[in-house]
Amino acid sequence: MYRKWIRDILDCQDKLTGHVQHTAPLMGGGGGPGGWGCAMVIVPDEYDRRYDDRVLLAECYPYMQRWVGYLKAHSEHGLVQSEEAGGWCLGEWASLHPVQIPAPYVNSCYFLDTLHRMTAIADRLGYPSDARMYRTYAKVVRDALIRTYRDPATGSFCGGVQAADAFAVWAGLDDDGRAMQNLVQRYQTVHYFDTGFLGTEILIDVLMQHGACDTAYALMTSPEIGSYAHMMHHGLTTIGEYWQLICSLNHPMYGAPTRHLLDGLLGIRQAADSYGYRDLRIAPQIPAALDHASGAMTLPCGKVSVRWVQSADTVTVDVTLPADKTAELSLYGQTVALHGGENHHVISKPQ
Repeated sequence: MYRKWIRDILDCQDKLTGHVQHTAPLMGGGGGPGGWGCAMVIVPDEYDRRYDDRVLLAECYPYMQRWVGYLKAHSEHGLVQSEEAGGWCLGEWASLHPVQIPAPYVNSCYFLDTLHRMTAIADRLGYPSDARMYRTYAKVVRDALIRTYRDPATGSFCGGVQAADAFAVWAGLDDDGRAMQNLVQRYQTVHYFDTGFLGTEILIDVLMQHGACDTAYALMTSPEIGSYAHMMHHGLTTIGEYWQLICSLNHPMYGAPTRHLLDGLLGIRQAADSYGYRDLRIAPQIPAALDHASGAMTLPCGKVSVRWVQSADTVTVDVTLPADKTAELSLYGQTVALHGGENHHVISKPQ
């Protein structure tokens, strides 16, 4: 399915300008050059990381290059400013309250992420000169974002509104860790998602990646409007298009955070330099308010199942791997080697 979807996006790219249409085929509507068009790079890159498909990545690479050229052509002083005439140059979208984060900030954070990905992709495909070029321009975009949107006094970006600091951490702009600290403090006070569909996924990702799973879990389970639990409590069995439960009540765009149930709460992930889950890691994030979790993923190597149950002093972890697969369990600074088949470990919590 994803291979077909990716080729649909390739087919619909403007061969002259590099613009990525908002739908394939284009049926009107709109989006933005960041959270929409950057799928040209993000999806094939993520596909390759999960399935180790360098052939498909190489097929996509010339289209990705044209897309980067398009973003550069629509930038001023390193920041993405516009899109096609008559298009929708959106940044964040569908937030509970009016969007406060500037669109050029969001789009330029996506551009920076794209340049980071293109650097790694060029290295993986054997184009070192391209990698140097993308790395050099990434510094231009990064410097522009910091210069334009970062408050030196607080370390926050765009005044810390909505998930602005999450975008900064995700894009690699938070040199001293203050944006992350400010972000956690903010959402320990704001007990709901005041974010749109782009910021919501990035916010949960950043919180889970930086050891703030308690904050992420509290947001997802909050009874207030602006939460997945609020949708459930109002009878939805699918995810709505808007937090306010208007328009479509079965919409995919807020569904991206569900991956963090698997790679976050269950901790099924791979090493940063791994492809196709060759170097498998099990590193659960365990919120204090959740007593157990279980689930499975079917990976290229086969089915991987994880279940954990926590008590006051320990966490019991059961992991089942394909017979010929090994992995590493990491929890509370402790590392345990896992073998094929069933694994059972009791990990003591830090005192």
